[in-house]
Amino acid sequence: MKGVARAALAASCAGIGLLGVRLAHAHHSFVMFDLARQVEISGTVRSLEWGNPHVWLWLAVTDQRGHSVIYGFEGRSIGEMARHGGWSKSIVRYGDRVTVKYHPFESGKSGGQLMLVTLPDGRTVRAGIN
Repeated sequence: MKGVARAALAASCAGIGLLGVRLAHAHHSFVMFDLARQVEISGTVRSLEWGNPHVWLWLAVTDQRGHSVIYGFEGRSIGEMARHGGWSKSIVRYGDRVTVKYHPFESGKSGGQLMLVTLPDGRTVRAGIN
């Protein structure tokens, strides 16, 4: 009976370990974005959420009817954006007019995966490794 109990315990531990790997993989999945499309849009910065696990850039964009629509763009981690993209928490400020290139959400929600931002002074910054 000891052998059976030991095998069951080993199988349970392996299963829990695999679950952790699957959850980590799901966290880093890009399935929510349409990676086949890249869209460009201009708007006014509402906020930059400089935090982990991912940086978020929020813009107010005027739609075809003249209404303001809030778009959310998910970036990479702070470290990736700082090291590989040149970002800092003060690179954009409330009210700045910027242009964003992004992979849109598959769901059709306003926003997507942040790829590149053209700043008010004309410089461009990448959203980390992409």
